[in-house]
Amino acid sequence: MIVFAIAVFGLMLEPLGMLLTVPVLIIITSLAGDEFHWKGVLVSAIALTAASWAIFILGLKLTIPVWPWFAR
Repeated sequence: MIVFAIAVFGLMLEPLGMLLTVPVLIIITSLAGDEFHWKGVLVSAIALTAASWAIFILGLKLTIPVWPWFAR
């Protein structure tokens, strides 16, 4: 399930951007665990998406697409 999540992330990043792809990655990887609680997953998805944006876009100035192709 984890390898599947990474492959989906790689395929989705360019067309859908980081703001949609990171939460999908978190949700898929959370499904691989024994305990799955939507509240915890949503909090993790929001926190990790914000942290990823801050680190990679603001901090490192990488040219990763943030928004989906239809919103650019």
